[in-house]
Parts: sequence; C-alpha cells; structure tokens
Amino acid sequence: MPRAPRQPTIIDVARRAGYSKSAVSLVLRGATTVSAEARQRVLAAAAELGYRPNRLARGLRLARGQVVGMIVQDAQNPYFSDLIRRVEDVLLQHDYDVIICETGQDVRREEQALARLSGRAVDGMIVYPTDSRRLAASLADLQAGGVHCVLLGGDGVGSGLAFDRVEVAIHDGALAAMEHLIGLGHRRLAFVAGVSPQQPIPERSGAFQSALARHGMACRDDLIVHCGFRLQDGYEAGRELLLRPNRPTAVFAVNDLVAIGVLRAARELGLAVPRDLSVVGVDDIELAAYLNPPLTTVAQPIDRIAEALGDLVLSGIRARRDPAVAPPAPRRIVLPTTLVVRGTSAPPDGGPAVAD
Repeated sequence: MPRAPRQPTIIDVARRAGYSKSAVSLVLRGATTVSAEARQRVLAAAAELGYRPNRLARGLRLARGQVVGMIVQDAQNPYFSDLIRRVEDVLLQHDYDVIICETGQDVRREEQALARLSGRAVDGMIVYPTDSRRLAASLADLQAGGVHCVLLGGDGVGSGLAFDRVEVAIHDGALAAMEHLIGLGHRRLAFVAGVSPQQPIPERSGAFQSALARHGMACRDDLIVHCGFRLQDGYEAGRELLLRPNRPTAVFAVNDLVAIGVLRAARELGLAVPRDLSVVGVDDIELAAYLNPPLTTVAQPIDRIAEALGDLVLSGIRARRDPAVAPPAPRRIVLPTTLVVRGTSAPPDGGPAVAD
C-alpha cells in the first residue's frame, strides 16, 4: 500500500520563506511584532506548500487549543442560535473554534458548564449569565488561570465585576415599545413576562412599569402573566390573559417566541391582530418579519453584538498570552436597540399602524 504523502511542517515553511522557525511561528500565531514583508513571505510559503498548523499539538504545548467556550441560556431560541452562528463566524476568521453549552436559565448548570469548559483548556469564555454575581467567583478563578472571560446581557450585566462585558440597552428598547403602544392609544396594556426562578428581567419589567407611571396609568396585577421563554409558554400565558374579564388591547411580550405564542392564542380565540389586539416582542428573530402580520419588535443589533464579543475575547486572550502586555482593565461596550414597527401594532380601534 503506498504511503500517504508527507504533510509539510513548519520547518518546510521556514526553509521556503527564508526565515527561522521561530519567526514563522510568530507569523502563524498572528503576532504583531513581525514585519509586513516577513508576514507576506511566510504566508505565501505556507500557501504554496499547503501547510496547515497542527492545532492539537500546538494546544498541548500551550495548554490551550485555540478554543473559546460559549455559555447561553437556550440554544433553541432563534436569538441565541443566530448569535452563536455569528460569534462562530467572527472567531473562525481568527482560527478559533467554539464549544457551546446550554443552561436553561439554571445557575447550577452554568457553574457546571464553566467547570466542564475549563477542563477542555479553553482560551476564553463568553457567558450570557442568568445571575452574573452568583457566577463571579467561578469566573474569577477561570480568569486567574488565564482564561479571558466576557459577559453578555441586558443593561448592567456584570456591573461592578472585573470582566469585560457587552450590554444591550434592552430597557431603552422596551420603553420605546411601551411608548409606541401608549402613543397608539392603548390604555389596557399587558405584560407577558418570562421569568425563571433565578432570573428576573428588570430591563423589560422596569420599562413596562415606568412607562405606565409616566402616563399616569396603574400597573395592574391582572394584566401581568409570568411564564417561561418559549413558544408554548407564550401560548399558554396568552390564553390565560385573553380569557380574563376586561382583556387587554395590547401585549408587550418578553421576547419574540412568547409574542408568537400570544399571537396563536389570540387567533384561536377569534381575535384579529392588530384590530382586536396589538402585540410587541423583543429580539427581532428572523421569523418575526415573515409572520402574517409581521411582528412589531425591539431589535437587538446581533451582528454588532457578535463582533464586540469576538473583539473583547480575542484581544483579552492575546494580552494574557504576551507577558509584555499588561492585562486590559475591564471594558464595557453598550449597544443600542431599535423598535421595528410592523403589522402587529395599531390603535385599539383597529386603525392603521403608525410607524415611529
């Protein structure tokens, strides 16, 4: 049986390029101390030879493997699945793989996921926490061990903790959604709030309550329903809410999946949207624009979120690998949300929707 052809090594690349093995290694690791000419010659030699770095061997030498861990709450939610894909796109451009762990809004599972991923010798960690303060000690241990940690969430996630973080201005978007509905003339507004035992949602609930107070409207307990975060949760909560006496004319839902569940409940109960009921969600998942009618929602800037997460985790990893570079002070990036007015919101008398 003929032997498989020998794979080119870093030594072959060094000979072809006319540089030392260490210089070639610096180029392939993305070091910024190498001249542009050297970088160009090394990369050209590697391409000509068909050289591919042995990332497993390199990971063993460095006790790392060009891997970032990512912990999310619900990978079935299109918001998170889309975010995962976009973060992977960003990190793959820099030759990093991503390991995903899903926690279901359970702090205990998040702690277990952190432990599992640390055992996989990850270089960095991106975490969408249920409760960042309960995870602070575990994250601090990881960071002390050389794993750069970045938090993601709504307003104030990880505030006061020594980690990079990306915040999304959910409160502002939720407030804009409420002002939109009130501006259309709605006075019986309901909130379908997805709440797990460990995860309150102050950005959304706070915006709901403050908008009502600003307009002199009472926050009525019978117009708030607590549920989970998925389609079925929204459907069941929607039926419960819409079967109550003096039902609302508008619903603000914690996310788009819950909003879509409410839409199904309304349809089954014979209510027309938006003539009989307006519904607004949060996230602007891809499906939202393809519903009939398309969903009014608070859009999160998912491309910018992914880019910010990638920039923070990669720059943090590079700084920790270079003893000459001081670790950066914790950085905070705040990204805006946008209200996208579509066909599920209109005046309570069934008039035409009004775009903001």
